[in-house]
Amino acid sequence: MTVQRNRWIGTVALCACAVLGIAASVPFRDMLRPITIGILVALGMVLAGFWSLSWALNRSNKVFFSVFVAGTLFRLAGMAATVVIVLRYTVLA
Repeated sequence: MTVQRNRWIGTVALCACAVLGIAASVPFRDMLRPITIGILVALGMVLAGFWSLSWALNRSNKVFFSVFVAGTLFRLAGMAATVVIVLRYTVLA
């Protein structure tokens, strides 16, 4: 299999998991919209990391590890933004 084909198979698998997650949240009708938004935001972050790492896989070690660390920091910033939004705009605060 080629690298490009593996990328597309991985992308389809990740999207299928997101669809299954949204389908599993259908019984919780009052929370469906926030759950769906959260799953789609998470899917976007995961796909960005997956595609960037698959791009960097055939590059030098320095490029690969730079992309890996940048992806980790990107996820950390996403989680921090989520905490701020939850604490500021929900009744959990």
